[in-house]
Amino acid sequence: MERKPSIISITWARNEEDIIESFVRRNCENLDKMIIILHKTEDSSRDILERLKQEGFPLDIRGDSSPVHRQSKALTRLMREVVSELHPQWILPLDADEFLCVDGGTTIKQEISGLPKDRVTNIPWRTYVPTPADDDSESDVLLRIINRRVVESPQYCKIFVPIELAKNINAYLPLGNHELCGVDAPSPNIDHSLYLAHFPIRSEKQLRNKIIKGWKSHISDPDRQEGQIYQWEELVDRCGDPKKITREELEKIAKAYAFRRDNSPEDCRLICDPLTI
Repeated sequence: MERKPSIISITWARNEEDIIESFVRRNCENLDKMIIILHKTEDSSRDILERLKQEGFPLDIRGDSSPVHRQSKALTRLMREVVSELHPQWILPLDADEFLCVDGGTTIKQEISGLPKDRVTNIPWRTYVPTPADDDSESDVLLRIINRRVVESPQYCKIFVPIELAKNINAYLPLGNHELCGVDAPSPNIDHSLYLAHFPIRSEKQLRNKIIKGWKSHISDPDRQEGQIYQWEELVDRCGDPKKITREELEKIAKAYAFRRDNSPEDCRLICDPLTI
């Protein structure tokens, strides 16, 4: 009998208390283990994760107190550890605001079982956007934010990494985990129905924490390259301004997040597409 795919996710997260529980509960349905590094966490994210671990979720919770945002080095090191000690079939670098989903007619596990093992598989983002019509009394982000961009331009993707590529001693994950570098492999697979529901901006408080604290750590990295995490840099001044970010402005910011500036108004349309919980 063929062995079921074993999948381990690796995550670098910070202050994600508003979404971390949904992140674990939703994604764990299709993962065998989740390893989460909490970087300089100041909110209740760790407490939430520890509680979920006590409930029986397969979590490995770690901490990183470095002032520098060294996601690439930390997750590359973790990927190599997972390969040598846990031997999964797949490794999935996943941010705490990303949810693995599949279009109708199949299941996530069925899709994964058919993925090629000689190359990475690109999993496209579908970015969700808060709007003034959202029900602020709903604490679950997945139930509150139900509109997403119709167009992703550029179309960013994350990757499923097969063990055979992850074992390559030259393989490494660059900042953002949008590709696997250092390996000679065929072009990424795009023939599948998987996608990542992406919730990068969720509230004024969350946005300010994400940008102000995250950007400070990022620019402290001596290996930082110009233009990296440009979407944070564009928001630093506004998030540092104490003037209230209205719900209308939050929607506008979320629509433009990691989005080409020369897109037409038609490209910025939203569609109501709630996740099935």
